[in-house]
Amino acid sequence: MRVLVTGASGFVGSHTVKALVEAGHEVRAAARSIDRIRQALEPLGCAGAVQLVTADITAEAQVRTALDGCDAVVHAAAVYSHDARRRKEMLVVNPAGTELVLGLAHEKRLDPIVHVSSYAALLPATGPLTVDSPVGDPPVPYARSKARSDLIARRFQERGAPVTIVYPGMIWGPEDPTSGESTLLARAMLGNSLRNGIPGAVLVVDVRDVAAVHAAVLRPGLGPRRYFAVAETVALVDLQRLIRQAAGLGPPRGMLPAGMVTLTGRAADLVQRLLRRRLPLDYEGPWTALHCPAVDATATTRGLGVAFRPAAQTILDTVRWLRTTEPAGQARPAGPHTNEHGVRVRLPGA
Repeated sequence: MRVLVTGASGFVGSHTVKALVEAGHEVRAAARSIDRIRQALEPLGCAGAVQLVTADITAEAQVRTALDGCDAVVHAAAVYSHDARRRKEMLVVNPAGTELVLGLAHEKRLDPIVHVSSYAALLPATGPLTVDSPVGDPPVPYARSKARSDLIARRFQERGAPVTIVYPGMIWGPEDPTSGESTLLARAMLGNSLRNGIPGAVLVVDVRDVAAVHAAVLRPGLGPRRYFAVAETVALVDLQRLIRQAAGLGPPRGMLPAGMVTLTGRAADLVQRLLRRRLPLDYEGPWTALHCPAVDATATTRGLGVAFRPAAQTILDTVRWLRTTEPAGQARPAGPHTNEHGVRVRLPGA
């Protein structure tokens, strides 16, 4: 099967490309920069096994060309950030890109059409999440952009389009080419900026297992479907403990009150708009953690045969990767650098 993967220069997209290549698919990897796709895929050993194409998900002609000749698509492209300066970008690009990619894929009769959503799109929830849970109305920008995108994907499902929606938890793991939110949080927890315990919890999943789910759902003729990609629910203070323990550091000190964390996050968002340096605190992260629902992904495991790694193993692999690349400067230079969206950011503690 010839499969287009959008967002192939990103964390999820690059690992998805690798999983599809290993599953025997012919892969076309798309993003706004071919150089960035190549940089993301080279550490995974599959840069030479795929076709690289330029495609901005808001540019109709580029998306149409990228889809030409494909049998299926995995739409993994999205602006993912807790940076308050990118609020408008996320609220515009993510829904618009979803509408365009899914719409053109349906027009071209691709099957399946895989949309990578997020459990955050279903927040806040009044109970445990299921694949039939309603789309939420979150007050924070990334989650809201994903909720709006999810409504679009579900509308295509209601029309009978073979759209498969995958809801990952917070994605961790090695080889993050974008220095995304999980990687930034891990760095902050390894440093001195987040030494105290943080309230709330997150749904942890390994990026390699999310990619395995995407490979497993690439079966035509099954119609609209939805799956969770979640390994475990982990309290943030336990996540801090796991990260610091993996690095040989002591446990977090005490526990911050939830009210203090959310107020500090709101203040940080206001200050962030005035700074070039990325702050280690924000409001979206604490809000999401304090509204973390229960999720049962056994249907994914049984239906697709994907076994999720334990959260502790994923965190250990994440920290090992960080410690073998970041401190020695082998993967990325210290100080300012450019992320997958072309924005210059500075690593916490740099």
